[in-house]
Amino acid sequence: MTSLHVTLPTAAILALILVWLSATVSRERFRAKVSIGDGSDRPPRDGEAPTRRLPIAIRSQANFAEYVPFSLILLGLIESRGGHPWFLWVFAVALVLCRLAHPIGMRMKAPNPVRAGSITVQWLLLIAGALYGLWLYSA
Repeated sequence: MTSLHVTLPTAAILALILVWLSATVSRERFRAKVSIGDGSDRPPRDGEAPTRRLPIAIRSQANFAEYVPFSLILLGLIESRGGHPWFLWVFAVALVLCRLAHPIGMRMKAPNPVRAGSITVQWLLLIAGALYGLWLYSA
């Protein structure tokens, strides 16, 4: 069996980031006293200012869950197919950095270069991984 020297530590780091994002959602749910949904269906209580923290936390976690699995699948398959270590490490480091940057950018006033840059890097990684994977498959 192929030893996934790049994919395994990358997946482990990303798992920790997912736990952080999930804990953030839980904390914001507790603060907002909302167990399901984002709280937009209820009016603010007396003296309570409306907040966007819960919806931002939910979308940050969901965006992570939407993009990371496919990115890791590509990384693992490319690595198992003998992908160049340089490509693998650049892909892995860029993936971790953009997945850390995205929730930070989500909390900033939109539009901002952190959020836009992180999702652009994510898309470029998927495109590069797909093309390199197809090339490795055809070689």
